[in-house]
Amino acid sequence: MHKKRTQLVTCSTLLTLSRFTDEWMTDPSQESLTDQSTPLHFLKSFITENVIQGLLLQTNKYANEIKATKPNALPNWTPVNVNEIWVFFALELLMGIVKKPSLKDYWSTDPLLHTPIFSNQISRNRYQYILRSLHFADNSAPNPSDKLWKLGVFLPEIQKQFEIRVNLGKFLCIDESLMPFHGRLGFRQYHPLKRADQILFPC
Repeated sequence: MHKKRTQLVTCSTLLTLSRFTDEWMTDPSQESLTDQSTPLHFLKSFITENVIQGLLLQTNKYANEIKATKPNALPNWTPVNVNEIWVFFALELLMGIVKKPSLKDYWSTDPLLHTPIFSNQISRNRYQYILRSLHFADNSAPNPSDKLWKLGVFLPEIQKQFEIRVNLGKFLCIDESLMPFHGRLGFRQYHPLKRADQILFPC
């Protein structure tokens, strides 16, 4: 219950600030987090301005690549901005809490399905355009030796912030868990009897 409440607070904070207030523009990545820090400050301490700008650059670039090969795709496309990408993340979090049969149902006007927060923040078409174009790395500069190169600066930057901000202490206990996964991944560990992949995490 506490975890779900925290998720709701984070979504609410992001969407409340979606009017592009000053707090969207502050960068807490170099600030100290305290008991008075907002959920948004905690989130932005790991998803830094460098990550957002890199994501915007590659997403807009990839959208142009799509339109170059498929002129009728993404009609009336305009570049994604900082405000939109944070709203997009907030709605992604909210979708993990508010479950619906299909993506289009989040924008349904049916009284039995209607959830106005989604349509109030962004149109369904715009959301789908961003989802289709979302990109972290430059496709013209692949790195086959790095299995995670598609994450661009996203993963290295978050790892760096965790090293700065998370003190795991002198003693650390590592446990393992199984995660159902049937896609393609070069470093996955396959368990034919359990139909899941093994992951390690700190206790």
